[in-house]
Amino acid sequence: GLELQPEEFLALVEFINLFFDAVHASDPLDIKPAKLVMIMSQSLYVRKESAVELLTDEERTEFVKAQESQADKRHKLFIQDRIKNHEIWKMDKFWKEAYCDSVQQELLKYPAVKKWHSEQEQSEALRREQQIIFSQLAAWTHNMKEFGTDTNKIAQFLDSRGLKSDQLEVLKATLQIESHPPQENENGNTDQNDENDDEQNQLQNGNGKENEKQGNDDGLP
Repeated sequence: GLELQPEEFLALVEFINLFFDAVHASDPLDIKPAKLVMIMSQSLYVRKESAVELLTDEERTEFVKAQESQADKRHKLFIQDRIKNHEIWKMDKFWKEAYCDSVQQELLKYPAVKKWHSEQEQSEALRREQQIIFSQLAAWTHNMKEFGTDTNKIAQFLDSRGLKSDQLEVLKATLQIESHPPQENENGNTDQNDENDDEQNQLQNGNGKENEKQGNDDGLP
């Protein structure tokens, strides 16, 4: 992380809150810079001993305990600690779009395939895609928890991603959250299934256009 002086810390907190006000009001959400600033907020900090006047009573108590235990991270006050109550973290849309954008970015690192040459090649591509989805879900659900998202919402988010049951349980155990049964909507389907379908369409639209174009160039439908 990068250590700041107290006045720098306060100025950045104010600026970043204003930035997220603008993102919150944007339509469509300006997701890419929002992701970068969110990640940055978890690495910029001020040392508590140099900014005691900025601490809440709870943070002061934690700081005293940290001095006794020599826990280095607890000696630091991160920008994240001062922006985690922003309304943007309560938006389901923000987390879904941030996750989808990250998955698409990872998938685009691999060249589009015109034609599979073997079942093994296709299986390897599927395995890689599943690994990307799992790793991004692990990262973004961790972020959701770090920024105060309700654990029920995190559980619902995971349940709607179409993971294998063993993968789902690993992530929930890591995040220390419990499973909750999906709720049915007025059509008799679960909202989570509907969300999963929407997300799959979004990912396919982002990653599959190049494949479709190449397929058409080969005379395929």
